[in-house]
Amino acid sequence: MRARGSGGIFCPMSSSRHDKQAEVAVVKCGDYSDVEDVYRSLKSLVSRLGGIQRFVKRGERVLIKPNLLAGDHPDKAVTTHPSVVAGMVRLVKEAGGVPYIGDSPCIVKFESVRGPTGMVEVAEKYGATLVGLTSPVDIAVPNGVIMKRLIVAREALDADVVICLSKLKTHGYTAFTGAVKNMFGVVPGLLKSDYHLRMPRVDDFAKMLLDVYAAVPARLHVMDAVWTMEGQKGPRAGRPKHVGLLIAGSDGIAVDAVACAIVGIEPDSVPTTRIGHAEGKGVGKLQEIEVLGESLEGVRATDFEIARKAVGFADRLPPFLFQLLRNRLSNKPRIEPKTCRLCMTCFKACPPQAIYCREGKKRLFIDYSKCIRCYCCLESCPHDAVEIKEGLFTKLRRRRGSSEGTK
Repeated sequence: MRARGSGGIFCPMSSSRHDKQAEVAVVKCGDYSDVEDVYRSLKSLVSRLGGIQRFVKRGERVLIKPNLLAGDHPDKAVTTHPSVVAGMVRLVKEAGGVPYIGDSPCIVKFESVRGPTGMVEVAEKYGATLVGLTSPVDIAVPNGVIMKRLIVAREALDADVVICLSKLKTHGYTAFTGAVKNMFGVVPGLLKSDYHLRMPRVDDFAKMLLDVYAAVPARLHVMDAVWTMEGQKGPRAGRPKHVGLLIAGSDGIAVDAVACAIVGIEPDSVPTTRIGHAEGKGVGKLQEIEVLGESLEGVRATDFEIARKAVGFADRLPPFLFQLLRNRLSNKPRIEPKTCRLCMTCFKACPPQAIYCREGKKRLFIDYSKCIRCYCCLESCPHDAVEIKEGLFTKLRRRRGSSEGTK
């Protein structure tokens, strides 16, 4: 794959006013059972934005970047469904582009997730090349929100076009994961843990995500919202929830805002959407987004369980009070000993090395004085053994909501 721009290095967009509305397309897609139906829905979706030729030119090398968090079966709604990836491969080829499918999971190697997630079958059947985003490149980020330099994958920088294929899911740390957070996958492997460690506050972490999002810009963002994930234990151990939609736009922040509105998440409660809009990286206000295709009112999901914010009041405190009160006020992960199989995946995934095993005890513990609430343990656990223990602030807020609901 050849480098785009000078030396293959891209700079993020500078902050600017929102001088025009963003466009986000929404179409219905009932399920994944018929790949031809998914393809037609996807083609209809992209046509509302001007067609695939608007985003891909003949001869361009196109990195299709799905969410491949882990090697889970597609039915678990953890990863972008292979039928959606297959549909995009077909569209790219119709435009004369050369499709590549790539990602970089945090803990395991790309080679271990591409089979279980259905990517090998897609690549072989529809003619795409699989590529791990593994080669680190240090780049300057002169207009970054919080970062001055980033390490990203050369494979992503070398593509002529990046198309982001995200999955609509709740997230125990950032409340929601969609288009913007999916681009964190261009940071190679365990280097993601380093960014988690350096950004213990959720707003700072969100700013870093926005810098990655802008440094490796995707021309098109498509979100798989056919089967989504709900609940506090997203993005890996939540419950699959049928929504029956595909969502797309050239502005990932706007795509996230519309997706949140559909499932009942306040867009401003998602830090990447709120901060991204304020910094001019995209449009996060619904009143500034033109929705094409289905109307929001006609497709809103019912009874979708959102994730209670894992951080809040404690993260707005001065640093010394932040550390002192965090353990009592904020949510925190807990390893359930009856479910844990001591596979040590969470131990390897923990950026601050807060997970340990006491001598003589056949179970894992978490040192909350070290824990940064990144929930990498929750994301990485293959046995659903990590729970979220509510902090005092969340308990009080939930009780207040319950009491108001009975008035």
